[in-house]
Amino acid sequence: MQATNLKTNHLTQPLGIDAGTLFLSWQCAEGVRQTAYEIEVTAGAGTLWTSGKVLGSGMHTETPAAVLPKTQGQWRIRLWDENDQPGAWSEAEFETGLAQSDWQGVWVCPETEEPDIDCIDAINAFAKPNWEQKQAALEASGKGQAQPYQPHRPASYLRKTFTAPAGEGKRLYITARGLYAAWLNGKRVGDMVLAPGSFTADKHLGAQTYDVTALVRDGENEAWMVTVTCSAANWLSCSSWKWTARRSAFRMTTWRPPSAARFAKMICSRAKCTMPGWKGSFPVGMA
Repeated sequence: MQATNLKTNHLTQPLGIDAGTLFLSWQCAEGVRQTAYEIEVTAGAGTLWTSGKVLGSGMHTETPAAVLPKTQGQWRIRLWDENDQPGAWSEAEFETGLAQSDWQGVWVCPETEEPDIDCIDAINAFAKPNWEQKQAALEASGKGQAQPYQPHRPASYLRKTFTAPAGEGKRLYITARGLYAAWLNGKRVGDMVLAPGSFTADKHLGAQTYDVTALVRDGENEAWMVTVTCSAANWLSCSSWKWTARRSAFRMTTWRPPSAARFAKMICSRAKCTMPGWKGSFPVGMA
């Protein structure tokens, strides 16, 4: 009998999960029924926890010891069948993300001035009259006061060059109060859609961890980022960037990045960012 479909905190080979105790689960292959299991959790050359032989048919457990942030670890498990015969070991990997105190990045606000949006683009031309109609009906019913329309804003484009140290294990930790997509040296980072996900930005935010070892070059590199405001969800168009030489529990569809020439045109000199080294602007208009 052998354990299959190993998961850590309900995820397969997760990267960037929260530090703390781990919820480990598995399924059985071969044999009739599981009668016992044994688990070993390690990180590097150290052993974090061993369960010893545990009698029972349960296919999940939680580690009693907490795993620290930024830990690259593995766990393995073997099962005993109905004849009390042990099977082969099965292995899985995991990596915890940053601790709360590690998030020392600065919010990158791409615009210092509100854009002049005339609302003649297709999105605002449809949304504005619908909003105003509903607000007028709300006020007429006496159930509330009409609120002014907040235009849908075009995406903001950011660019930054940075120098990376030599070595393996490059990680990008990133979140946004809005939506984002990122590129490193012209290659899309991950394939997640609508990152970082829907959260109440004034209370908490989800964050992604990406293994960007294959995308980062020794020496100078260039990062591109597109951020989008979603007014309906009260998201803000700002992104937090944390670079470290240290992998993503979340995965991001292919979005074709703009050509270098087109991207350069989008980075207008009129706009300044609040973080040194970042250049950014809204594009000229919305489709």
